[in-house]
Amino acid sequence: MSKIKRDSIQIDPCELSMSILRERCEYFFENHTEVESSQRVYVEDPNEKSLGKNRNEIVDIILFGNAYKSFFNSGNWIGRDFRIWVLSHSNKKIVDSFFDNEDVANVIPRYSLFPRTKKRENSFICGEDCNFVYAGRISAQKNIESILYFLYYYRDKYSSLSTLSIYGEFEDTYHEDLGRRFQESYENRIKKIVKDLGLEESVTFHGKVEAASWTRVDYENPVFISLSTFISEDYGCAAAEAQEQGWPLLVSDFGGHQDIIGKGVVKVPYNYIGNSHLPIEVISQLSSSLISNLEAISKNEEVLESIDNLNSYSVIDIDKIDEYRRKIVEKIGPDVNLIHSDYVGAFADTVAGSFFFRDIKKCLYDHKENISVIAFDFDEEFNESQRQSLLELFEKVDMSNCSLNFISSKNLKYKDTLHLLLISKKVLIIKDRLKVIEVKKMLEDKLNIDPSRIFYA
Repeated sequence: MSKIKRDSIQIDPCELSMSILRERCEYFFENHTEVESSQRVYVEDPNEKSLGKNRNEIVDIILFGNAYKSFFNSGNWIGRDFRIWVLSHSNKKIVDSFFDNEDVANVIPRYSLFPRTKKRENSFICGEDCNFVYAGRISAQKNIESILYFLYYYRDKYSSLSTLSIYGEFEDTYHEDLGRRFQESYENRIKKIVKDLGLEESVTFHGKVEAASWTRVDYENPVFISLSTFISEDYGCAAAEAQEQGWPLLVSDFGGHQDIIGKGVVKVPYNYIGNSHLPIEVISQLSSSLISNLEAISKNEEVLESIDNLNSYSVIDIDKIDEYRRKIVEKIGPDVNLIHSDYVGAFADTVAGSFFFRDIKKCLYDHKENISVIAFDFDEEFNESQRQSLLELFEKVDMSNCSLNFISSKNLKYKDTLHLLLISKKVLIIKDRLKVIEVKKMLEDKLNIDPSRIFYA
């Protein structure tokens, strides 16, 4: 095994986006002199050389997508008084939640970093032939499978000749908040799905290109698409670059995407997006449901204006940061030691981690009534019987007004899973391969769940 050079920077898959955002943030502070920012620290940037200074000046801490991780490293920040800055309102909710929902985090307004286009903003017209374009990391964290199935069902329903262009490099990262995964070739998986769906002539992989160069390609009727539910989905540089060009956007209503406004912005509810680790049959069914409801969803363009307040800024001292960090560490317990870049998946696999990430996600999307779906194992592909049962059970669900939780039978013994079942409005059970009598007894006798809330197929 060869040695990595000691002075090389630790590679971060989001390094390019962080570099672009750091440059834009610097421009923001330089052009808003009323903020009086003299010390700025980008704690998530691997190229950062400072953690602050012991002087009687306010230190500005700028957080990107990993705000929840950075909070637990705040003991390393140097200074007395701080202003904590984030790039989205969802991250503000996360940071504020650590301080009993006090108004602590400041939001750098989205459109002060990437101004909206002065060109005409085009709308997404459902059913038209489109050149859908995705740009960014080609990772399970970005749910590329859901984009491919979206294209498949869109082409089928509307007899469309629509295409998909994908810009970026493949990587084998996974949804850390859903627990650890064995690494596999994501490139092989995605290209197999393209082949299985017969989309070889409709999907093009362009590889890595220079930042924003993909927006200058002369596409006819381009539509930017991103169905990411990445736990650290914050600003979204690619979406901003597309909107600068006046492109319509079809994006997940999740994380930083929630802050995107303007004519031509269509937000896909979280519930219609299958994360990459679900059985492909579940992803397929969720995508089919999305296409069935796309016309109604696409009528809800985001035309509201931003409400960011640039007149006042919250300042917090290091003693208060330390006090609240200790409170949360005490609440979580020793498993908190796993919250860093290499072991987040292991933390998510603990009961404390599961509860923690469930609270984090409430800040990232419009959380509605819980519907839990139990199957033998959601970490395996479904057989035909399970697929048919899933279709039957989904007919009992108002997909626009619920939050789906997928529970494997092997996880029914855990406290966090039992709590989720107790707060669920409905429990849907796929009987195939399941010990139905045992599950029924647990739900009705142990948890006292009303049988009228339980449905079998």
